[in-house]
Amino acid sequence: MRPHVTVELSVDAGTDAGITYGPAERSRRVVLPQCYPLPGRWIVYTGGHHVRKPMCLPVQVRADGNEALARIPVGAAC
Repeated sequence: MRPHVTVELSVDAGTDAGITYGPAERSRRVVLPQCYPLPGRWIVYTGGHHVRKPMCLPVQVRADGNEALARIPVGAAC
């Protein structure tokens, strides 16, 4: 992601899954705050998806006033 943008990732409460970022506990929603001073560069955050069984995991992504649904293959095709 770009360093000047805050990104929110979330999974639906009806999905038996969660997401994490850094040392945080499993959650349904994670906010990756903007950081500085890395203008013009991309940054990567370490995190993961937690599922009880293989699935095509729908993750809602919100950033910079935009919203999209990403489908993440976690042990199963999407």
